[in-house]
Amino acid sequence: MDAVIGEFDSADGLLVAARWLRDRGYSHIDAYMPHGVPELEQTLGIKRTGLRYWVLAAGLTGVAVAFLIQWWCNAIDYAYLVGGRPYNSLPTSVPIMFETAVLFAGTTAFVTALLLSRMPRVWSPVLDVPGYERTSVDRFWIVVGYPDPAWTDDLRERLAELGALEVRTVGQVPS
Repeated sequence: MDAVIGEFDSADGLLVAARWLRDRGYSHIDAYMPHGVPELEQTLGIKRTGLRYWVLAAGLTGVAVAFLIQWWCNAIDYAYLVGGRPYNSLPTSVPIMFETAVLFAGTTAFVTALLLSRMPRVWSPVLDVPGYERTSVDRFWIVVGYPDPAWTDDLRERLAELGALEVRTVGQVPS
């Protein structure tokens, strides 16, 4: 099944088309634009990811792992009295705990962001559409994936009525 692409010259036109599509029940909608449009996330129903919670959990796990390793080494495995300090001294463990938290959190953020964004996705049919490079300069595209074949022509006409400069059809776009 094909995807329908509408090209707009303004963010306002893109928002109007996105609202119209969501009101008609289209769910596979994507947008390409040169800058962020805050209202678009709410219009398309894009939810915030749980990435921040995963990163927090990884950072706290890093702190716990670093502390436990240092506690085991200093208090149990190789208890060695140095300068009268206690075997389990928290202040000496803080720098390593911080670094391990950063390592765990950073690695989790990187890997989870790649997985949530379905990367690496090297190619999409949208990239081959003439004029795609203008989405990084001054054009706004809305892509409707998996439209009902019976309504594709009506969808093309309606996007043109909503102010699309050009409406195209491309091969199946991965969701």
